[in-house]
Amino acid sequence: MYRDLSGFYQRRGPPGEPEKKPPRLTPGQQKLLMWALGLELLFLFLAPVGGVSVVSAFLYIAR
Repeated sequence: MYRDLSGFYQRRGPPGEPEKKPPRLTPGQQKLLMWALGLELLFLFLAPVGGVSVVSAFLYIAR
C-alpha cells in the first residue's frame, strides 16, 4: 500500500550471520547432469526413427 523508500521495513537476519547461498552442484553431480542431458538429446533424434521403424514393421506384418 505504501512504498518504503527509507528501508525501514526491510527484512534483515540476525547480526553477524552471513546470507545463505544457494547450494552448488558437486563435480560428480555436474557430470551426471551432462550425461543425462546428452542422453536426452540422443533420444530426441533416435526416438522418432525408432517409432517409424516400429510402425513400418506393423504395416509390413499387416500386409
